[in-house]
Amino acid sequence: MQPSVFDALPPLQGQTVLDLGCGVGDQAAELVARGARVIGVDMDAELLREAQAKRLPNAEFRTDDLRTPADFGVAADSQARRCGRSRIRNSRSLARPARRWPTLGDPGSTA
Repeated sequence: MQPSVFDALPPLQGQTVLDLGCGVGDQAAELVARGARVIGVDMDAELLREAQAKRLPNAEFRTDDLRTPADFGVAADSQARRCGRSRIRNSRSLARPARRWPTLGDPGSTA
């Protein structure tokens, strides 16, 4: 078995993780398998339908534009981001909200 970036994560049991730019939910599936509650966010409705079709326990998927971070009404323990340039039409538009995202993962912060 080859090492995974997920192996470097702290224990996720009982933690809430925001999966920003979740796409089809592959990363969310791995996080759920490791015990996390996952809130996946993406602005592509077609990709979210694929993620929702996986019917992952302890995961929910929401449509939102990451250029304007929303209040998800939950305390987030950490976050995962997959926002490569190939998926973002105007990456400069993410500069301001991206500066706010690190605070969302602070223990007890509201996302």
